[in-house]
Amino acid sequence: PELVFAVGSGDYPHVRPSKLPHAEGVAPVLMFGSAFRDPGMYSNMMAMPMPEQHHLFCFQEWLDTGRVCKEMRARNSPLVERVDQGELVFGEEYGLEWHDLIPQLVWRGTDFGFLPTIQDRPSLVHPNSKTFVRTGQAKGNNLVGIGDNRVDAIQALNEKYDTLLPRWKGAALTAEAELQAHGTGKLPWANIKFSAYLEAGKSATVGSLKYKGWESVGIGVDKGMPLTDLAKYKYHIDLGGGGGTTWSGTIEKLAMPGLLFHHLTPTKDYIHDRLRPWKHYIPVSSDLLDLKRKFDWAESHPQQSKRIADAGTAFMRHLGTPEGFGRMFQEDFVEPMRRVIEAYQPVASTHPGMTSWKDVLQSMEDCRVIPVMECSGMELKGSCHLVGGDDVMKWSKGMYYKGPK
Repeated sequence: PELVFAVGSGDYPHVRPSKLPHAEGVAPVLMFGSAFRDPGMYSNMMAMPMPEQHHLFCFQEWLDTGRVCKEMRARNSPLVERVDQGELVFGEEYGLEWHDLIPQLVWRGTDFGFLPTIQDRPSLVHPNSKTFVRTGQAKGNNLVGIGDNRVDAIQALNEKYDTLLPRWKGAALTAEAELQAHGTGKLPWANIKFSAYLEAGKSATVGSLKYKGWESVGIGVDKGMPLTDLAKYKYHIDLGGGGGTTWSGTIEKLAMPGLLFHHLTPTKDYIHDRLRPWKHYIPVSSDLLDLKRKFDWAESHPQQSKRIADAGTAFMRHLGTPEGFGRMFQEDFVEPMRRVIEAYQPVASTHPGMTSWKDVLQSMEDCRVIPVMECSGMELKGSCHLVGGDDVMKWSKGMYYKGPK
């Protein structure tokens, strides 16, 4: 029997900005990746589990075994060894109490881009240290005596704040916070720094040639932290990366005993629809201009902040149970697929005179769609192959398909 539906996948929908908003769509597009937050941007797009360990792979494991994957279960106390060890760090297992947490907003992660094809122009940038950091008499990241080079670099970042990628905005806020806290004996309110960047996989920023300039003035760069160390902080943020979200960070940080500041960007993930602002997290804008104000609110309202943090933790506790994960599997995978299947109408009934979806595509003016891969669907691995042809060879090499001549 005939059943055809559109599937998208990747960090985010790679739709040309000139084609947005797309409000006339009828057939559903199942987006296995981050999708548009504004439903009016692409009205027939459905956010589905992302192809990542915490999401689609966990859905597959649940389908195959009826077991909740380790990525969604609690890591046990280091004093207890168990075969079914999970990966999420909850406060209870590690004896972490709210009042003992470090009162600072912490983030460690990778220096990714941010929605590169759908940003407004000019695009947001990674700041180049050669432009922002003077060479010569830098005193390094020793905050006992802050050098003029560091102060000048911080001022330059502040002046260009609006042009920076969101994660670099966080690094700029941190540098300013450290400057303001210097000599006061107080902890800087923010601690947002890059521990990795992309080069043949992920490479450490500390000690790298690429980040040498930033490291020389103590801005934006530090070593990574394991989840067990991050969990000791009171405040967290899930800064969006290439697709506008972070596929693992939101889940990992909700589980921790601290409070999550959730980064609201033009994209969202399917699991975000299960969360509520000011119940499970404190929302912050894409440009982070409200981050300090909301941090100050959290510090001045400890009971409300703890209540929100506890709700986020409880949410993740429940998702790690067979009942909680089973419900999410039904609501976020089974039910959407059922609705798509039940709503499907064969080509012969919607396009008289045509017999297949290929006929429909070929009838489109300026059609830029070509078949590149065929899969039997009978096996998880090894069931797909490229169909061949010059156009497919160009596609496989990352070249743009311009459509039929």
